[in-house]
Amino acid sequence: MWLAAAPRPDGDLRSGGRRFLQALARHHPGRLTVPQLGALTNLSHKGGTFSAYFAELQRRGLIDVAGRDGVGITEAGFDAIGAEPPAEPQSPTEIVAMWRERLPAAAVRILDALIEVYPDGLDREDLAARTGLTASGGTFGAAVGMLRRYVLAESVGRGLRASEVLVGRENMTRL
Repeated sequence: MWLAAAPRPDGDLRSGGRRFLQALARHHPGRLTVPQLGALTNLSHKGGTFSAYFAELQRRGLIDVAGRDGVGITEAGFDAIGAEPPAEPQSPTEIVAMWRERLPAAAVRILDALIEVYPDGLDREDLAARTGLTASGGTFGAAVGMLRRYVLAESVGRGLRASEVLVGRENMTRL
């Protein structure tokens, strides 16, 4: 005689789907871009596994999608992971700490340099000099590309500056 397993509160949510929802819950009420969500769940946002989880969560109404730049968690998503929406959004310090854990060392050094001079930016040569990297090097280029892709840095003139999402609306010096 087989006994049916009791239904799980998460509706048989797979581990990858749970990672999606947990990343979105930590960022709530903020939203994540598709590339950011991929980075925070350790999945390539262009891969089939990511796409499968994304489609399943969207179909089940656990995420709210407003284009590639706006993915958020729904109330049903919070219910699926047994969590409550946070009382307050993440602080800029918490957001920076979260990204520091996910980024390679060169990207962290560049990010720290950009945060240090915010709201100003730095041109590639100044940025390279502050971080001990070579502006024309592959490591530097890959790190800058990653920061742009994850919307952690933005172009200003011929340089870069930290994204407002990292430092808040007020001018913060060092996080």
